Amino acid sequence: YRTVRPKGYGVPDDGPVGLLLARAGYPLHRPAHLHFQIRARGFETITTHIYDHSDPHLNEDALFGVKAELVRTFEPASSDAGTMYEVNVTFVMARSKPEKNR
Repeated sequence: YRTVRPKGYGVPDDGPVGLLLARAGYPLHRPAHLHFQIRARGFETITTHIYDHSDPHLNEDALFGVKAELVRTFEPASSDAGTMYEVNVTFVMARSKPEKNR
């Protein structure tokens, strides 16, 4: 996958979500990530993230979504459009169950 390099961000601490997370002692960071939703006829939809291995907040995700299998290295790639990054990821899709006649 070729993309711009994602950046992490802080959860705003002045609204209800930030206040709730802070009072619960949760971190107020989202590490750099990309969202993916992959669909194909006859297969279950995959909705997931991949995270940049170099983000310093990987262990401080407010949503606790970082898992080792979702962390990837973003490598610089040449492009006419400017600085791009390449990340290798394989998505394995499961066949959807056939619908039963109603």
